[in-house]
Amino acid sequence: MDSRYKRLVCWSSDIAGHPLALQSLAGDASFRCYYRVKVNGQNMIAMDAPPDRENNHAFAALSQTFRQFEVNVPEIYHCDFEQGFLLTEDFGDDLLFNKLNKNNYKTLYGKAIDQLLLIQRCQSIQQHTMGRFDKNFMAQELNLYRHWYLGEQLGVVLSDNDQQVLDQTLDQLVQAILVQPVVCVHRDFHSRNLMALGARGLGVLDFQDAIWGPVTYDLVSLLKDCYITWPRDIVEEMVGYYYEQVAMAGIVDLPNFDTFLQWFDVMGIQRHLKAIGIFSRLNQRDGKSAYLGDIPRTLNYLEDAISRMPQFQSLSGFLLPLGEHC
Repeated sequence: MDSRYKRLVCWSSDIAGHPLALQSLAGDASFRCYYRVKVNGQNMIAMDAPPDRENNHAFAALSQTFRQFEVNVPEIYHCDFEQGFLLTEDFGDDLLFNKLNKNNYKTLYGKAIDQLLLIQRCQSIQQHTMGRFDKNFMAQELNLYRHWYLGEQLGVVLSDNDQQVLDQTLDQLVQAILVQPVVCVHRDFHSRNLMALGARGLGVLDFQDAIWGPVTYDLVSLLKDCYITWPRDIVEEMVGYYYEQVAMAGIVDLPNFDTFLQWFDVMGIQRHLKAIGIFSRLNQRDGKSAYLGDIPRTLNYLEDAISRMPQFQSLSGFLLPLGEHC
């Protein structure tokens, strides 16, 4: 039996005052492990988040601030930062991913956007200094595609000319994104991190990597979800709903809708290049091959977005299908 698991059992049992049985739950792309446990008749989530791998202080600080802004994030009941153990509120098993269909997408995405607007209202995070989604940060993220997908996953060696073309195009992409207003960005605001809570709306998970960044980032994560594909008219319909809500709330100043839609698509190029790099790293470095199945869908998002923006057409030559060079 894993030593961290044994320690988590002892830690949570000490809190409860009696021995506990932990039920293992599906994990995610992080180094965290999750277990359901009943403490004094109440279901809770016992989280093992190794402190050398996960930023538990950020998770706790963001949780506190988000809850003050009425974002539906799990309450933290107990936390041991030194060991990396937490007991949190249990949001159940109903992922938004499993609930969405063509009959309810307006209602469910509307609830998701309601939560997103609450996050974007946050002006500061107590006891935590968030990073910024600036030029250097974006460059690091975009390099994930070059290194882990093209290099490690496909084994592609780019020529000096290809490197130069890719560098110039990615720099152009970064500059196009930097014009967007900055808000609090969740960074993984998608259907597998949102939980259906019935009358409480949607719950928000996996927010510890939040950052100050472009206003469209989380909207892209939600509506150009790497795990779900919707027809373009539905995507634009929900972008329009968000645009109207932001305009009414006055969270940031926005351009006309056509320009905002271009911002949305440009942001999607950056996010999806990064996502493919991460999916490849999860396979190559961490042995999590299941995420490779999400790469073709994500490449399709990229091809669609690039087809709408002639200034980024040179990226098309670098969107190599999975397996082509393996």
